[in-house]
Amino acid sequence: MAFDNLDRYKKFEYAITGDVEAPDHGYHYSDEIAELLHKTYLRVQKRKPHLIPELHKLIEKYPRVPTFKNYLSMYYNLTGKVDKAYEVNHWIAKEHPDYLHGKINLAAEAIAKGNFDEVPKILGEALDLKGLYPHREVFHLSEFQSFFIATCQYLIETDQLEAAESRIEMAEKVLSHDPAITSDMRMQILAKRVLNRKKAETAWKEKHGEKIGRDYDKSIQTDEKPTFHHPEIWAIYEHGLRIPQDVLRNILELPRETLLQDLETVLQDTVRRFDYFLGQLEEWEEEDWEEERHSFPLHALFLLTELKATEKLPAILDLLREGEELLDFWFNDHVFETVWHFVYHLGNQQLDILQEFMQAPDVCSEAKTIISQAVVQVAFHQPERHEEVVNWYKDILQYYLDHLDTPKLVDVDTIAPIICDLSYLRATDTLPLCKSFFDMDLVDLDYAGDYKGIEEKTLKPLSEDDKSTIYPNIFQHITHILSTWHGYLTPEDRDLRNARMEERIAAVDLENSAKKPMPPPSPASNAGWQETVKQDGPKVGRNDPCPCGSGKKYKKCCMNK
Repeated sequence: MAFDNLDRYKKFEYAITGDVEAPDHGYHYSDEIAELLHKTYLRVQKRKPHLIPELHKLIEKYPRVPTFKNYLSMYYNLTGKVDKAYEVNHWIAKEHPDYLHGKINLAAEAIAKGNFDEVPKILGEALDLKGLYPHREVFHLSEFQSFFIATCQYLIETDQLEAAESRIEMAEKVLSHDPAITSDMRMQILAKRVLNRKKAETAWKEKHGEKIGRDYDKSIQTDEKPTFHHPEIWAIYEHGLRIPQDVLRNILELPRETLLQDLETVLQDTVRRFDYFLGQLEEWEEEDWEEERHSFPLHALFLLTELKATEKLPAILDLLREGEELLDFWFNDHVFETVWHFVYHLGNQQLDILQEFMQAPDVCSEAKTIISQAVVQVAFHQPERHEEVVNWYKDILQYYLDHLDTPKLVDVDTIAPIICDLSYLRATDTLPLCKSFFDMDLVDLDYAGDYKGIEEKTLKPLSEDDKSTIYPNIFQHITHILSTWHGYLTPEDRDLRNARMEERIAAVDLENSAKKPMPPPSPASNAGWQETVKQDGPKVGRNDPCPCGSGKKYKKCCMNK
C-alpha cells in the first residue's frame, strides 16, 4: 500500500500517514488481525453491549497486540467506567512500555487527576513525537491526532496557552480531515482564558474591593435649583441637541468670567440634583432618558469647549470621578462617542493633569477610558507629539504595574481600552508592558482580544482609519450628531436617507447591468436644527435596537453613519 502524504509535513521532522501499514512502530499484523481490529474498533465506538467479555477473549488470544487492550480501555471510558479504564492503562504500560497509545492514555489520566508534573515524564519534556521516539520516521494519523489532543490539553490546563495555540496552528493542515479537533482545542483555550480572567477578577476584587470607582456624592443631594449669574443659562435645561443655534450663540456672548462660573455650576448641578432627576423619572413612569430634560450637562460641556475654557478641565474631571451610574445617566451613548472630544480640546496641552487623573485610585473605568480616547487622538492629529503620547501611556502602565497593591487603582476594564489605544498608535516598544498585564490575566479579553491579536495589530503600518474626526466648533459637531445618529433624525431626514439608499441600490443595479460608474449619493441633510422638531410616532429608547434592524443601538445605528 502506498504512503498517502509522507512528504507533506516536513516541519514535524517525521512523516504522517493514513496507511495502517506505513508507520514504523513495530506493530504490523496479518490481514486477518487488521480486519478484526477494524471491526472491533467500530463496535467499541458504537458501545455495543456485552463487548467486554469478547475483548478479554481477543486480548487472551492476541497478547502481543496492545491495540485490543487499548480498545478495552476506550470502551470503559465510553461507558463511564473510568477507574476500570485506568486499570487497563497501567496494564498496557506494564506489558507494552513502548506503545504510544498506552503512553497517551497514562498522560490523559494524569491530566484528568491534575497530576500535571507527570505528563512530561510520560510524553517527554519536549512534548514531541520525534523526541519521544527518535528512531521513528513515520507515524500514523491516529497516533499524531491522539498525541496532539493530549499535549494540547496538558498545555491548556497548565496555562501555557500560547504554546497550545502554536501547536494548533502547526497541526491544522494535518487534521484538516476533522476540523472539529482543532476547533475544540481553540474553544478550550478560550474557555480557559475566560476562566482565568474570572479568577483574576475575583481575586482582585477580594483584595481591592468589589468595585472600582466611587458612587456619586449622596451627602450633597438636594432638590434646590442652582442660582446663576445669567438667567439665559436656563435655556439649556429646556432643549435637547436641537436647541436653536441663536440660543447657544447668545450664551457664548455673555461675560466670560461669570459665564464660566455658571457652566461649572451646571456641572455641579448634575451631581447635586442627581437623586432629584432620578426621582422624576419614577414619577413620570418613563423608561429612558429624556432628550429635552437631561441634555443640559452635555450643553455645558459643548459650551465650555467652544469657549476654549482649558482652566475648567479640573471641573470636568471632577464630574467624571462621580462614577458610572451618574455618567451613564447623563451622557448615555455620548459617554464614549462624544465626551472624549471635550477632553481632547481642553486637555491636549495638559497631559500632566490627565496623567494624574489616570493614576488616581477609585476612578471608574469608563472615566479613564474617556481620557485614553482623547489622548490617543493627540498623536493622530498632532503627529509631532506621537512619542510624547506613547511615553505618557508607558508611564501610566508602569505606574499600574508598580502599584498593583494600591486598592481600587486598576482593573481589567481599565487596562483593556488602554492597550487597544496603544495598538492603534503602533507603539511597539510598549508591547512588553502590555504583555505583562495579559500574563497576569488583567485584561478584559472580550474587549481587547488576546495578546497575539494586539501584537499583530501593533506591528502593522499606522492606519488613518484609527484617526477620529475632530470638529473645529461645536456647531459642526452637533450638526454631525443630528444628521447621522438615527435617534436624532427627523421624519424628513429619514425619508431622505431612505431615498439615498434607494439611489445607491439603483446605481449598483445599473452598474452591474451597464458597467457604468455609480453616481454619487445625494447630499446629506444638515438636519436643520435652527428650530426644535417634535418627532411623530412611538418613542424608541436611546438604547433600544434600531428600527432599521441593524442590531445597533437606536442612537448610533451603523446604517446611518
